[in-house]
Amino acid sequence: MQLACPACAATYQVPDALIGGGRQMQCVRCGEAWFATAPSHTETPASPPVAPAVPRTAPPAHTLPSEPAIAAPIGGSRRLALAWSASIIVWLGGLYALWHARLALAEAWPPIARPYAALGLE
Repeated sequence: MQLACPACAATYQVPDALIGGGRQMQCVRCGEAWFATAPSHTETPASPPVAPAVPRTAPPAHTLPSEPAIAAPIGGSRRLALAWSASIIVWLGGLYALWHARLALAEAWPPIARPYAALGLE
């Protein structure tokens, strides 16, 4: 079923099963909220309203559950790069600590000497 926002005429393609007897909808473009109902089968289907020639930048608010509308937080790429950098630094620090403390570790726990010997780090 095709629904149109009563305020700005933005159109949304929504499966009939999601509307059922009616459902509260909210327009992504203008924020208008309205109650959408399925058309009765006795009425003749009217031609759907024509959407303005403005491309949508975000998916409709209430579409299929398989199409979640997830927006990346502002500065998300910077935070992601920082998280990856911190993870790599922690891993490298751990590997350095294992190499630097290899003799003390082998003395405290003798079975660890075998992996060090296999790597040639005795």
